[in-house]
Amino acid sequence: MNSSLTNKIAAFIENTPWTVAKTYTQSPHEYHIFDEFVEHYDEEGFYRLVSAIHTHGYKRTFNGRQYSYLRIGTYEYWAMLTTDGKMIINRRKVSA
Repeated sequence: MNSSLTNKIAAFIENTPWTVAKTYTQSPHEYHIFDEFVEHYDEEGFYRLVSAIHTHGYKRTFNGRQYSYLRIGTYEYWAMLTTDGKMIINRRKVSA
């Protein structure tokens, strides 16, 4: 990724509220759900990160499904759809 894209993604990540997942405690992680109803929501930043995950990430299987993952700093990110069709970005801390 070029430095301009990296900086924009880093700004989105830093300014985004992340929620600790409570329903899947065996794999601790946080998530952020796309929310078009929030005033001044950074929709472009959300899709920029999703695109980077798919373009620059790596494939891995989890629970029988394949996902694209992207490591940024001390976190690993992956995007998916929820059961009700909402786009979500997950992240988990990874060791060095």
